[in-house]
Amino acid sequence: MDLAKELRSRGVWFFTEAMTSQQAIEFVQKVEKLNYSALWLPETTGRDPFSHIAMLSTHTERLVFATGIANIHHRHPGVTKQAAATLAEMSDNRFLLGLGVSHAPLVQGLRQLEYSKPIESMRQYLAAMKGSPYTSIPPSVEPPCVLAALGPRMLELAGEASDGAHPYWTNPEHTASARAILGAGKMLCVEQKVAFTTNREIAYETARA
Repeated sequence: MDLAKELRSRGVWFFTEAMTSQQAIEFVQKVEKLNYSALWLPETTGRDPFSHIAMLSTHTERLVFATGIANIHHRHPGVTKQAAATLAEMSDNRFLLGLGVSHAPLVQGLRQLEYSKPIESMRQYLAAMKGSPYTSIPPSVEPPCVLAALGPRMLELAGEASDGAHPYWTNPEHTASARAILGAGKMLCVEQKVAFTTNREIAYETARA
């Protein structure tokens, strides 16, 4: 599966934390039946996204799964590489690794972990992950890795050291700027909010809320 090509069509970014495991399975099967390309699952303080994706992928056939995003402060780079390679191999390459530095209130505040120098932290993390050994049967294609990048410096790093970027909660103007920074050859997987209505006033009310 060519993930870069597959992800050109719309995907879904969604929390499944309020669902039971069975409800989550039924949900992803519906997402696949509706012909969305991928399901992006965030990481906060609920389920481990890698374990969750391992279960969900066994109940689907075509749907791509992505972490949107996995927090680098919360796991060792070698463990992340193992999880990504394992999921890619077991799902016939239907996995994309999204990584991010998150933000200080979650990392330093809630988890009591050090949060400083996000650009350098991500650069070091990617290097450590790349150099970490993996001795099991590898996937036929190395799982792509994209960075949760909003500012120009993180977008530049995404273009230099990963397969692309996953900007969260952005608008079309930011997307154009991100593409200019990344260049034409990189994946740009954008999460934008959508109001499911054709009524302009309802859409504006929903967005403002």
